[in-house]
Amino acid sequence: KLVMMDVSPRYLFWSARIPSRVMCVTPWVKILVLLRNPVDRAYSQYQMTASRHLIPGKASFEDWVKTDMGRLKNSGVIQTKIPQKEFAGSDAETNAWERYTASVMGREGPIGRGLYVIQLRHWFKAYEENGKKREDYFKIFLSERLRKKKQNETRVVYEEALDFLGLPHKPLKGLNSFEQKYDGPMKKKTRSNLQEFFAPYNEQLYDLLGAEWKGVWDPK
Repeated sequence: KLVMMDVSPRYLFWSARIPSRVMCVTPWVKILVLLRNPVDRAYSQYQMTASRHLIPGKASFEDWVKTDMGRLKNSGVIQTKIPQKEFAGSDAETNAWERYTASVMGREGPIGRGLYVIQLRHWFKAYEENGKKREDYFKIFLSERLRKKKQNETRVVYEEALDFLGLPHKPLKGLNSFEQKYDGPMKKKTRSNLQEFFAPYNEQLYDLLGAEWKGVWDPK
């Protein structure tokens, strides 16, 4: 039995284009998705990109975020003309998302990449329109589980993934994880602003994924 795997965060992000292509080429493929608190994910992306000297003009995290917010507004992903409940999942949102992702180059998009609910809606819709149940083809994991070393969560997640893929259990080698060292913590005001921004999108995500996700990234 031949098993092939591929990995890239871009597959989720380019959600207005890639799902339909998957349906044309490999409609049997199963998807594992690892989601991290979008606020922490954005800061981690900044730190990694900055460490590789790929931030234009050595912009601050706040300026980098501001630039991406501008893209989201200019493309219409962030808008005030249509009520959010009406806009969510609409063709207008999908068109706006296509405009936004087309404007994102390379390692940009720190905020848009964290709007998971928009991306997952596109993926789920593509599969369901082809008669495929999402629970049979998607397994969504909470990234923070992998940091619970005392509970041995990494091994548990690994075994859950194998079960979902229908693969035999094999010993998991190399449990050591790499954690990037940051230049410093995120500013409290910045974190608070981002938490407020992501809150309504996270609520939509909780509704989409089920009760077990409820409040997982709400401020403690």
